[in-house]
Amino acid sequence: MAEPSNVDEIDFPKQESPPQDHPHNEPRSSKRSQHSWLVVLIAIAVWIGANAGAIYYLDRYPANRAFWIIKEKWHRLAALEKPVDWMLLGDSSCNQGVVPSVWNKALHTRSINLCTIGNALLVDDVWMLSEHIERLGPPKNVMIIHVYDMWPRDFEVQLLGQMPLLFGFWDRMIPHVPISKHAAKDFFVGRYLPLYSQSESLKKVVRSALKDPTSVVHSDFHMDADGYMPWPRANPKMVVRDFREHQWIARRPFRISKPNREALDRLAELANTYKFNVYLSNSPMYEGGPRYPRLQQRLNKLFDTLDQWADKSPRVHVMRTIETYPAKAMLNFDHAIHPTAVDFTGRLARRVQASLESTP
Repeated sequence: MAEPSNVDEIDFPKQESPPQDHPHNEPRSSKRSQHSWLVVLIAIAVWIGANAGAIYYLDRYPANRAFWIIKEKWHRLAALEKPVDWMLLGDSSCNQGVVPSVWNKALHTRSINLCTIGNALLVDDVWMLSEHIERLGPPKNVMIIHVYDMWPRDFEVQLLGQMPLLFGFWDRMIPHVPISKHAAKDFFVGRYLPLYSQSESLKKVVRSALKDPTSVVHSDFHMDADGYMPWPRANPKMVVRDFREHQWIARRPFRISKPNREALDRLAELANTYKFNVYLSNSPMYEGGPRYPRLQQRLNKLFDTLDQWADKSPRVHVMRTIETYPAKAMLNFDHAIHPTAVDFTGRLARRVQASLESTP
């Protein structure tokens, strides 16, 4: 007979098993966090893809004239296989104002127009000249043409992004352009983020596409094989309007900016070292310009300053004569149309020839 138990039965609480990991049991906050990160990643991918698409499109159908000129001229420089007799350097007034075919015929020579834009200053000219010397050797002669109001300007750092060179190339260039962390960001933006750096140009593309869808696969920019970029039509109203602005510019204190001064010193150094001639000339100009007293005074100060600098090298020549034209022969105050460019190139070549014949 079994012994009766005197111990009362106790109901112990049942132990619950720990919750199993399961996607349906995740907290709502975790789901929201993952969703937010997914949205961010998609947005970044779309942003990168849109900029990559814009880069691809703008390389084939450029919309920003200034950016395209800089990039294209550096590509033309890189494509050279042997040194040229004449390097034609300067800003946009030279880009559409000096015709190499006319220059070559007048001087029985071989030349290339590598002129870019004014905001790249003389700095860009000297950099291109240095690249030519480093890779191919020195040219025999250099002609540099700028508008008079380029000399006081400072370098536009964002333009570095349009020069097809490796990041940081400015550190090895002379003259040296100080680049801050902020400026390095501008380089990155200028080269890789056209949705920001060329937003206005892209807006114009979109507006044009809404009117004519075929316009998105067309570019109005044309450049000859020798680097010359002709402009066909005059704009007398723009010339007169532009002249009024230059009357105000002439009232400002005269100066040559630090980057341009350093570029001048480097230019004289290269000319002395490698034994080539350098000619500095002003752009063609609307005939009303030199008639305005304040502007003529400013031009005289500029030429006097350049003459003092040119004394550093017997190979540097400042051409003080300014070729002037009526409004009907110009695009604006200091940019020529094609027939005017042909005439200006011929005049300039004859003055150079006279200088060469008078030089011992």
